[in-house]
Amino acid sequence: MRMIIYVGSLTRYYIGDWQVPGELPAPTVVLKPASEDDPRSVAEQVRTEVTAWQFSLRHALRTHHASLSDLALEWEESAQSFSHVSHMPLAAYAALLLRAAYDEQHLAPPVHMVSDWTHDPALRASTDPSFHSRYAQLLYGTQLWLPAHFDLVFSAPDAGSQTVLIGSLESLAQQLRALNAHTWQMEENRAALSQHLDHLSNQEATLDALAQYGFIHLWLAADIAREAHLPMRIDLD
Repeated sequence: MRMIIYVGSLTRYYIGDWQVPGELPAPTVVLKPASEDDPRSVAEQVRTEVTAWQFSLRHALRTHHASLSDLALEWEESAQSFSHVSHMPLAAYAALLLRAAYDEQHLAPPVHMVSDWTHDPALRASTDPSFHSRYAQLLYGTQLWLPAHFDLVFSAPDAGSQTVLIGSLESLAQQLRALNAHTWQMEENRAALSQHLDHLSNQEATLDALAQYGFIHLWLAADIAREAHLPMRIDLD
């Protein structure tokens, strides 16, 4: 199994106008227009629904969280905007979560990947409601990061009416940077990270090596999303 990392407008995501490099395009329209009689294109109808969702989410956050009263949730929302798609093994994503949990729990991580990682004691401690995780954007199961700066990770319906956990792209980048500083201290530029990714492919698949692999993939995608000022979404494939 693998994780698909999508960067781009949600309109492109929902109409299926994207593909994993070297593979066929996304097979189906994820969000169908409300009316088949609407003379506008499917893309334009979906864009209208996404921007309405964007407005309602911004209004809800500003209303219910005083610290977000000036929050701007704005990005280019069209079917023609830039997009970037990548993927990584589920094991690499899981190892990254475990490495972060072991770091903040001040524990030495296992040498090899654990079989039932979702019940790992360090991960469970970090995601316990009573614990304030410094890697919340990563560990709480966030699926959609928006190009804005706020500390929350919250549950809400997405534009396709699926309940997801939503976070901040800027906060995710800060937390990934903190994790790297506490652990591997890799150079945080695309060329160096891409070179290190090639090096990891020839190493034994220890938990730490898998975590580095996952970190690089997520960091690179987040860096591209921040530069383009577009949302980033991660899905299990």
